[in-house]
Amino acid sequence: SGGSSSGGSSITTTTEKNEDGSITTTVTNKKTGTVTKTTKYEDGSTLVVKSEADGTVTTTETRADNVTIRTVDEPGKDVEVTVTLPQDVDETVVTVPIDADYGMVAVDADTGEIVSLSVPTEDGLVVKVDGTMDLVIVDNAKEFEDTNGHWAEDAIDFAAAHEFFAGVTEDTFAPDSPMTRAMLITVLARFDGQDTTGGSVWYETAMTWAKENGISDGSNPNGQITREQLAAMLYRYAAYKGYDTNPDSVEIQNFADYDDISGYAEEALVWAVDAGIMRGTSSNTLSPGGSATRAQVATILMRFCEYIVEQ
Repeated sequence: SGGSSSGGSSITTTTEKNEDGSITTTVTNKKTGTVTKTTKYEDGSTLVVKSEADGTVTTTETRADNVTIRTVDEPGKDVEVTVTLPQDVDETVVTVPIDADYGMVAVDADTGEIVSLSVPTEDGLVVKVDGTMDLVIVDNAKEFEDTNGHWAEDAIDFAAAHEFFAGVTEDTFAPDSPMTRAMLITVLARFDGQDTTGGSVWYETAMTWAKENGISDGSNPNGQITREQLAAMLYRYAAYKGYDTNPDSVEIQNFADYDDISGYAEEALVWAVDAGIMRGTSSNTLSPGGSATRAQVATILMRFCEYIVEQ
């Protein structure tokens, strides 16, 4: 490491070599209170963090593939992010370096639409983007009286903030109530960015979309959806979107009620369990024929999002 400054200059510069081989140069402007840290990594990527006296932090990451993520975090304002992709990159996953929680979502600054594939992690908000775009990170958390301390509270916060589905009233979510087939189809349609309004019944538009894309046959829309039916619809949706649906193991056979799985749903459940999207209702039961609750659907949807952004 080393440092330099020029006489009575208000600007000082220090350089430090890090354990990972990267080099960080810190420039401090004593007059303005601005500190700029530029880190250059061995793979050619760079990270510039500019901290200003008023608390504004601007982070510019230029990755080795020339994807640039510029984040402006100004006190009292929503975080603004600009993701710039080179011409040879169609889509990518970026991490917005903020203290993210389950009520935060990424919003397309041009359309005002919530980006479905935005997931909070320890490193920040992970977002899957299609092309160059401007984002605003918004706290869209909902407050429900019946979810505090619930085992699925975080997942419910996530699903509600992303507006995949809402509470049964303004103040209640009914986490342990069963989910219907029509509800799930509508949730998946919203997840896909479809407009689900219109139709002679509230789920008609979503149902038409699901039937056209092979996700559901549209039968028994008001019936309670089972866990294996949920897995089957997610599996078909994943295939429709071109996501990886090839399981790597047969871990599902360890469940005591493996033989209770319907033939049509076996492949879907193998995939869902292997991918970590669906887990057992106990240490050795999967309950394929059991009704899926609203809390379970919220949890599985969150895991599904995590699975997609990790691909």
